[in-house]
Amino acid sequence: MQLLQPQNAFVSIIVVTHNRPVELKECLISLKRQNLSKDLFEILVVDSSTDTATKEIVKDFPVKYTHTKHKGMTVARNIGIIKAKGEIIAFIDDDAIADVDWIGKILKNYNHPKIGAVGGKVIEDRPLRENQTKTGSLIGKISKTGDLISNFDLGTKKIEADHIKGTNMSYRKNALIEIGGFDNLYGGRAYREETDVCMRLKKRGSKIIYDPNAKVFHKRIGPKSSHAIKKNILIEYWRSRNHVYFYFKNLFSSQIRHFLGFIHDQGNATISRARERQSILASVCYLVGLIEGALLAFLARPYNLMRRLNVS
Repeated sequence: MQLLQPQNAFVSIIVVTHNRPVELKECLISLKRQNLSKDLFEILVVDSSTDTATKEIVKDFPVKYTHTKHKGMTVARNIGIIKAKGEIIAFIDDDAIADVDWIGKILKNYNHPKIGAVGGKVIEDRPLRENQTKTGSLIGKISKTGDLISNFDLGTKKIEADHIKGTNMSYRKNALIEIGGFDNLYGGRAYREETDVCMRLKKRGSKIIYDPNAKVFHKRIGPKSSHAIKKNILIEYWRSRNHVYFYFKNLFSSQIRHFLGFIHDQGNATISRARERQSILASVCYLVGLIEGALLAFLARPYNLMRRLNVS
């Protein structure tokens, strides 16, 4: 792979959006203010909105706009990749705001051909949950049982990580093309899609870098009505479905202790859904997702999964 000179690289920033014109406008303002020469980056908006408000908003910004009838984060990301001109492709969520030096800090890390992805600090507007504070200094790690440690808002040093966060991530375009882009089988809000990409890159010998100096503020818009909260229970289905699909696709092996650890974690997760939400429906949704995720993985890649059972 040819060595990329970071100071000369052209970057394509992709923003995927759906019915969030107000939030998107704030995001685009932050991208427009990037402390980087305007001839070194482009902004692409891939929109699946059902109204016209977003299309009107982007008219006030120097962006390339694409509307798609296909719903789904992974499909939209792949559309952006196809249309992107940049050697480096960066992604930010439509409900996030980039620090003025975000892209500049990202670019400085692409100084070696083995570096295939770079992500940065994600400053959330929600307080840390208790279990997020017990992982010490670990950042962006994936265990063999499928357990993920994120802590992307806690990092203070640049490190090599196993995965990065979707709202603050970048990749070499040629590396994304080589692995076939994002996997469209990740449904719903595409939970685990970026983790899957990172795993596939690492298996090809690429390094994933986390640089806390590349900062993004994430507003993380949540449900605001009782109806939305009830509807939000479906997130449990998509979360478990995508996670189990990710596990069997990328981590599953014949090492029984790791598999038992995975089963133990999913059992505890199913029970906790009922306790946290005070609803048996949340656990049912989670359990259905577990079953479908496993079936999806085996139906999509039966040969690879069965072959792993014979690996010592």
